[in-house]
Amino acid sequence: MKSVVFALALLLAPASGIFAVFAQESAASELFDQRSDFTARVANGYSAPDGTTVQAGGVDYIAASGSRTIGDLPGWTPSFPAHPEHFGAVGDGRDDTAALVAALATGAVELTAGRTYGFMHLDVPPGTRVSGTGATLRYIGPDNRETVLTLGAGVAWDRLIYTAGTETLGGTTPSIRIEKDVRIGSLELEADRQLDALAVHVAGDGVDIGQMRSKRFGRPLKVEPDEGVINGFRLGWFDFESIARGIRMYNVTNFDVGGGRQRGRSPKSANERPGRNNLLLGGLTNGHFGPMDLGDAPEHAIRFAGGGVGHNYLSNNVRFDPLTIRRQSASALKINPGSGARVTNVTFTEVNIIDPFRQTGKNAKASHAIRISHADGIRIGKGSVRSEMRQGKDDVRGLIFAIGDSTDVEIGPFSVECCDLELVAFIENNDWDDVAPYKDIRNITFRGLSTTPRGAPEREPFRFRSCNITTGNVRFIDLDLRGGVDGPLFKLANCKAKLGPIEIDGKIDRLTPNAFKALPKNIPLEMNVTTRDGLTLGGSLGVVRKELRAGQ
Repeated sequence: MKSVVFALALLLAPASGIFAVFAQESAASELFDQRSDFTARVANGYSAPDGTTVQAGGVDYIAASGSRTIGDLPGWTPSFPAHPEHFGAVGDGRDDTAALVAALATGAVELTAGRTYGFMHLDVPPGTRVSGTGATLRYIGPDNRETVLTLGAGVAWDRLIYTAGTETLGGTTPSIRIEKDVRIGSLELEADRQLDALAVHVAGDGVDIGQMRSKRFGRPLKVEPDEGVINGFRLGWFDFESIARGIRMYNVTNFDVGGGRQRGRSPKSANERPGRNNLLLGGLTNGHFGPMDLGDAPEHAIRFAGGGVGHNYLSNNVRFDPLTIRRQSASALKINPGSGARVTNVTFTEVNIIDPFRQTGKNAKASHAIRISHADGIRIGKGSVRSEMRQGKDDVRGLIFAIGDSTDVEIGPFSVECCDLELVAFIENNDWDDVAPYKDIRNITFRGLSTTPRGAPEREPFRFRSCNITTGNVRFIDLDLRGGVDGPLFKLANCKAKLGPIEIDGKIDRLTPNAFKALPKNIPLEMNVTTRDGLTLGGSLGVVRKELRAGQ
């Protein structure tokens, strides 16, 4: 077998195990089938002139008098880059921790394809380069609550495959911790059984992961600093299976997530359990998420959260490319940080929600498709809510849009094809906030909001439950309610709601004389609506009521 011989092995630092070599290509001077044969010869006094290459167990060693880089092979150094096999690793899944530690200390390591290196605990030194694809690191220790693999600052790893058969962590302690400026081409995680604690924690600036795959790790990824803000993070693509929470990102600026998918709920995750989301986000600024297909969240698919009293996470200037959301338990898209936090200037180019309020088991309950609160400048482009599952007695329906404490929101065009109890609700206390008072709801525009007969509201399409704030400058442009409205068009809470102006322009298949029964006479409402039978309703509330009575 031809091998690369490193003839000048020659800057030796025995204490640290660091060495530098220069390569020339030649045949090994002597071959040993097994490493044990070589170590036995050296123990019996075998040596060779400096620069001589010997191959043993498939890897090359270079003679270097005085070297103590390899404990049981004094006078010899590994070829460059080092392999764990140089230090006695077997790669059959049993404990190779000592060999891995020694190899990593050289600063450059190549793992052998097809081998599985068992380990108990590893700290990869800063700046280490790890190459080789198709090799696996397998945690073989007991269940514990400690990080078992840490990648120091500046580590570069071509393809990191990590497996585990035991619960390597608990609570918020990750299996793998990643410090700043780490580069990973591909990060692949697989557990033998469902493990629902945190798998990977990115804690430093400038981390770049080309792609990440996870199977049976319930919480694959957290991107969050120990303190302060992470500046710079990139994840090219992700693919997660069997999740309790997919990605948690808090306090991160200048980031890019290229896109990905999540599917399959962890069997350990109960319905509606807080924080069990495909994406749990807070304190994000200047970032982008590529196209995503998110499914089976135990709670929300995407939630912008506040994190509790004292955190005040502010998110600003975030863009989402097209989203597909499937079978979430609660709100599919929930922007509602609370605790004094706000979300501002967030754009969703397209949101398609399939089978909302489904796959939630016996405790399923009506919820919201999209909930927006404590937010300003939210844009949702075209979108839809539809069902691909057969409706039946267990079908769960919910509220499509719930909006509270928000300004400058624009949505549409948006079609609703299923699952609609109510279409839009303006709610003062849309969700809890134990710090900030609720603010007015203003400048809300729906463009091209439409329903099909199947998606026609079972109750009042528009509900105002905002007693102590003002809901104003609400516009429905190109509204198209196919299927009509058999009862009131509006419902008000049992209080003197401060409303208006409200503008409705479009088509409604059918209206009854009671359509405006719930509205006080003084509400500034302007309408330009046609019905299926050709009735045109235009003008103020008083005029519209008269026109409707005359038309009936």
